[in-house]
Amino acid sequence: MKRFDLYGSGSLSVHDIAQALGECGLATFTERESSYKGGVYFLHKLNGEKISVQANGVDPEGYRAEPDFSDMSTLVYVSGSDRWTELEDSFRAIGLELLRTEQV
Repeated sequence: MKRFDLYGSGSLSVHDIAQALGECGLATFTERESSYKGGVYFLHKLNGEKISVQANGVDPEGYRAEPDFSDMSTLVYVSGSDRWTELEDSFRAIGLELLRTEQV
């Protein structure tokens, strides 16, 4: 069974979250640029685990990345992990809120 989580923050920036997760040793991020993802975003990929930190911005066509969570300025997507409990505890400690979990 695969699991996909979405976390969010209404106050922390994309840079703040990537820095905090990097400092606590949870992930090593590379900075990327994509107009589709709201400009600058950060990506961690290792052994099938993927963590993406991006803005919940509005794209050129006027669509928000996660319209159901418009009060969240920053989003963190997690997939392919085998350390869900560790990530969830650490994410909550830095102020991220679990918005959605999907298992397929």
